[in-house]
Amino acid sequence: MTGDSSCFIKLMQVNGGKVSFSENSKWRIVGCGTVKIGSLTNNNISLVEGLNYNLLSINQLCDIGFKINFQEEIYSETSKDFS
Repeated sequence: MTGDSSCFIKLMQVNGGKVSFSENSKWRIVGCGTVKIGSLTNNNISLVEGLNYNLLSINQLCDIGFKINFQEEIYSETSKDFS
């Protein structure tokens, strides 16, 4: 999902219902299309009116063949650069 229509290489206007988030707000889906970021092309991305950020679905990436690996990074106060 994104609220930025300029991300789309193909976009079709739709009356796609609404999505809801944790604070019980509901946002209207106004489009659906294809987004390309670098070499990644993903279809069926929703354009959500008023959304100020992009949400990436890990499940959608897995469905198109990507492998996702989460790793815990450990930091200590002595290894951080606070300058």
